[in-house]
Amino acid sequence: MKHPSLTNGLASLHVINSETGESIFEKNAEVGLPTASTLKVITSITALDILGKNYTYKTKLYYTGEIDSVGMLNGDIIIQGEGDPTLGSPRYDHTKEEIVLSKWKNAILQAGIKGINGRVIADDSMYGGIDVPGGWIWTDIGNYYGAGISSLNWRENSTGVNFQIGNVGSQAPIANTTSDLSYLNIVNHVKVGRTKTGDNVYAYSAPYSEKIVIKGTYGQDLKKTIEISLPDPAYDLAFNLAKTLEADSIEINQGSTTGQRLVEQGSSIPEQGVVLDIHTSPALHEIVYWFNKRSINLYGEALLRSIAFRSGGKNTTSEGAQFVKKYWEQRLNIKGSELGLVDGSGLSPQNNLTTKAMN
Repeated sequence: MKHPSLTNGLASLHVINSETGESIFEKNAEVGLPTASTLKVITSITALDILGKNYTYKTKLYYTGEIDSVGMLNGDIIIQGEGDPTLGSPRYDHTKEEIVLSKWKNAILQAGIKGINGRVIADDSMYGGIDVPGGWIWTDIGNYYGAGISSLNWRENSTGVNFQIGNVGSQAPIANTTSDLSYLNIVNHVKVGRTKTGDNVYAYSAPYSEKIVIKGTYGQDLKKTIEISLPDPAYDLAFNLAKTLEADSIEINQGSTTGQRLVEQGSSIPEQGVVLDIHTSPALHEIVYWFNKRSINLYGEALLRSIAFRSGGKNTTSEGAQFVKKYWEQRLNIKGSELGLVDGSGLSPQNNLTTKAMN
């Protein structure tokens, strides 16, 4: 309490005997404070308690229409998501981008499809497209740790940008990006910073943005890929699958789109067709491991949405937060006023919990 950093601040501490539940020490234990990433503990425990440690997500690849005698599919290829946050993630062997795309390309080839007189559709309609939880701030959501949540997440909804280094104060041109972003307009205002100043680069975008503005400074001695969020991860997935197919001479006559874009255009997503592959995510306990080890905010939002959807057919962050609050009110008799949840990751400064409730 005497530390200089708390001169104008507040600390809360609650210590209990873990065997008896007896309170050993309390200081402001019933005062609500922003949680930052400690909230991930509550989201993890709730997900494991409700969904079970072996819970998995399924992502379905199927086609509609008919394949003619020369291998032309008169229909669409559809990827249907149900909220898996690990699809395309480099953290697990079978979820890596190149592994997933290669598997799906082979499934399409094995079905005898040599051309597509239709579209590649990434169906992200289950949660109503890409969304950002309320309370997240503008300087966060364009960066990897502020990536929005979708029912069809891809590559943890982020991509990397590498810069060229010159003189301090000069423009830092983009050397390359770690994935093909040719469908986006990237406006680069980043300059070279002094040595030892590190990464002060921030990207600014929002869900469905077609333009990403990157500002700030990149330390002259820095060797780091800057990770930014994808404005529409489902579209990025459809774009990349189409690109993978076209590299194998499988032409797609009507391009790529998403389920949500079709809905907004007044169209409907084609009904279930012939299943080509069902991709299964790692088990929930493996997801929770990386969620906490690397503090991946996207995983928290995905788990919160899954809790809401599997428990009551809800599909928003706020509904998920309210469910978690009521669940622990009933389960442990915690006062609702001590569980001011806004998201599942702790990124929002509006989260407001007590240390007593968290203990």
